[in-house]
Amino acid sequence: MQGQSTTCEVLKGQDHEVTSMSTTREAERVMALVWPTLDPKVFYGLAGEIVMEIDKYTEADSVAVLTHLLAEFSCYVGKPPAPQVLLGGIANPLLFWPVNTGDTSKGRKGTASKEGAAFFERAFPGWRQGQLRGNLSTGEGLAYAIRDAGCEEGDLGVMDKRLYLVQAEFGSMLRNMARDGNNLSGTIRDAYDGIDLAPLTKTSRVRATDPHIVIVGHVTKDEIRKELKESEQYNGFGNRFVWFAVQRSKVLPFPPIRNEVRLTELAERLQDAGTFAHTVRSISWSAKGRTAWETVYPSLSEGRPGPVGALMGRAETQVGRLAGLYALLDQRDEIDDAHLVAALALWQYSEDSVEWIFGAAGSHKDDENIVLRAMVRARGLSDTAISKLLGGNRKADYLDRLKESLRTQGLAHPVKKETAGRPSQIWLPGPQPL
Repeated sequence: MQGQSTTCEVLKGQDHEVTSMSTTREAERVMALVWPTLDPKVFYGLAGEIVMEIDKYTEADSVAVLTHLLAEFSCYVGKPPAPQVLLGGIANPLLFWPVNTGDTSKGRKGTASKEGAAFFERAFPGWRQGQLRGNLSTGEGLAYAIRDAGCEEGDLGVMDKRLYLVQAEFGSMLRNMARDGNNLSGTIRDAYDGIDLAPLTKTSRVRATDPHIVIVGHVTKDEIRKELKESEQYNGFGNRFVWFAVQRSKVLPFPPIRNEVRLTELAERLQDAGTFAHTVRSISWSAKGRTAWETVYPSLSEGRPGPVGALMGRAETQVGRLAGLYALLDQRDEIDDAHLVAALALWQYSEDSVEWIFGAAGSHKDDENIVLRAMVRARGLSDTAISKLLGGNRKADYLDRLKESLRTQGLAHPVKKETAGRPSQIWLPGPQPL
């Protein structure tokens, strides 16, 4: 019958199909292995307790819930005089801008956002997150949302300069930003630094002093690799955001009934932390925190080459701000070593996420690092798996040079593996045995 194979045809192609299925499974296993590994130390303190409670009732990634929680708290605490932390001699506002990267719908990014918003509504019923909704399109539009009085005749302006923006279409924002003459990128960079916003155009003189803006992005891996232009990777735009790989954590066709007593208790504790934060002007370091910071600061500030390194170029700033947020959630105005450990664990997950999201689109050295990392975790990779690991779009001669480079550096070596058909080649980590 048309569309069906005879028994002979199936048997004839069986060896090829089995080999193909085996290779596909190997590649899938490798991709799973290079998915970032989360250190549970990120769930330190009150933030961790909240996320672990919410996690019982949702399919959202706990990392996504945590980053939304920390981001919105970083916005809420920005009521003047907003707390700051001194990093490298510069006073930094506690702004945290995560971008959650995962599959459309199945990544549950929107679910995490709704969970965070609902919990904040429970803790802070009067909190309105600012007056701007929808996608960002221009620098003037962003400044106008928290404009000073007098920008327009009779306009009283916006008194509360805190603005919490979830950009569910982060890729669309990037496309707007890429248009000729668009000044959104520069305005966003100023907002991250807490600099007064005054995008100048012929028709607008909007000004916003003392901004306290938090931007949270939702995007897919394919979209961000397409829309984040190389210039924005290197000009300081991309590294003002902290990137996280997220995915659905579990399947819950019938989520359990929520423990309202426990959730209310946690919300009240978050409210207390918010009230405390509004009394803090400057966050310092405890003796243990200072010692720990002196230990990790050199490696954080060292930097790395290539586009992946550029996207992680504000490591010390991002970690210091996160540590300050963990301290405020503890109702402390000093960063202790425990706060720094939690911040470092979250930053490590972000570093691994950046490699997962952007690494295969990077330089030859970035590709080598990705292959070697996967090779170690998988205890060996076939040629086909290496190709698929890098997106399946690298030319054969490029892959040959990459593998030869690993071999000559003593980082990997090939071995022959016997199969029912032709022998296959497997690459193992480490130098060729003598």
